[in-house]
Amino acid sequence: MVSDTQSRRRKGYRFPGLTAIALSLIALLGASAFATGARGAELVMFVEAGCPWCARWDREVGEAYPRSEEGRIAPLRRVDIAAARWSGVRLAQPVTVTPTFVLVEDGAEVGRITGHPGADFFWGMLEQLFARLPAQRLSPDRAVAPGRQTGLPFIAHCGGGGCRAKG
Repeated sequence: MVSDTQSRRRKGYRFPGLTAIALSLIALLGASAFATGARGAELVMFVEAGCPWCARWDREVGEAYPRSEEGRIAPLRRVDIAAARWSGVRLAQPVTVTPTFVLVEDGAEVGRITGHPGADFFWGMLEQLFARLPAQRLSPDRAVAPGRQTGLPFIAHCGGGGCRAKG
């Protein structure tokens, strides 16, 4: 004689209670994310294997970034340059150099740093990008008045802080 439990296992019903709980949690989390409509800020670093400037950024900035105020406001996400079109970011223009750092707010590009100009310049340029975020994301002393200029974009050339993408 086959018990009820054995019958359920044969049909694939191993843990029906846990499945219902898991599906409920997934639906709840998805609904709350959809309801807020905001994904927040992130810093997307476009990289490629073997990029010496990416490795230099890792050595000079990589460990400090997650512990910085900027890293708490906009966590770092690495994307291979070959997968840039599937990154989920609405880019203002294509990414052609690695590393390229794109500050993103709610899925759209706010600004970018192309190449790695060295740690000192990187932090200053990053501060200029962060000034473009909505004021509620920043601490009061970092908010920028509307219309204030935050500096010119940095553009690196091959050999001067960035590697050209292949293909």
